[in-house]
Amino acid sequence: MATLEDRAVACRAELVGDPIAYVTSLQGQDGGNISVVGGVDTVRSLFIAGVIDALTLTMHPVVTNEGRRLFDESVPLTRLRLMDSTIPSAGNAILTYSLRG
Repeated sequence: MATLEDRAVACRAELVGDPIAYVTSLQGQDGGNISVVGGVDTVRSLFIAGVIDALTLTMHPVVTNEGRRLFDESVPLTRLRLMDSTIPSAGNAILTYSLRG
């Protein structure tokens, strides 16, 4: 009998090539939600292209005074709506936003 983890592994695919084209092609297929885990460049390009319905950010309680901004000057002004928030015992904040329509 397949476990939930077995099914999750079977549904994974490595994103190769243009992330916008790849996610757009997946959106045209039958199936459930599409989750993309990626760095700043990948998430920013998908966000600007408008192929993201929801954005889940994990904020860690660490101040480094360096790093890259997800929403820099290349991202147009976009209003977000907080859909869910969770703060696990580790103290990080898991925030899920949708685009305001």
